[in-house]
Amino acid sequence: MNKEFAVEFYFGVRPVKAFDLYVTAIFLSLAVSLISHYTKADKRDLWGIIDEIGKEYNIKVINKLIISVPELLSGRISREVDKAIEEYNSMVELKDPTVPNPTWIDEEEGETPLGGTLGYTYDFIEKENDDEQR
Repeated sequence: MNKEFAVEFYFGVRPVKAFDLYVTAIFLSLAVSLISHYTKADKRDLWGIIDEIGKEYNIKVINKLIISVPELLSGRISREVDKAIEEYNSMVELKDPTVPNPTWIDEEEGETPLGGTLGYTYDFIEKENDDEQR
């Protein structure tokens, strides 16, 4: 009693067939070109919509296509980074930095006939009150 079992096991994501990838790429690029031509929409925005649909519904062919094309991958990365920055900014309240008032420098005597140094300087070290030092 010899039984043979045909079981295919894949670690991670199941591979996408090259034929399916090429057919999908052809039809999607044709659709993007037609929609862009007739609606004057930006092709990068249309590919971004396709990418979001592929991620939302876990369409492996679209994900593989986006990862395979460097321009589409860089668009995905920039959208993900922008989304992460917006999410971070919504969670954290950022305070505006406070810049100390400048101190004017005007030396009347100096190396030149007009005098010495002119300009502003800043003290970035906060000075503590005498009560706080004790």
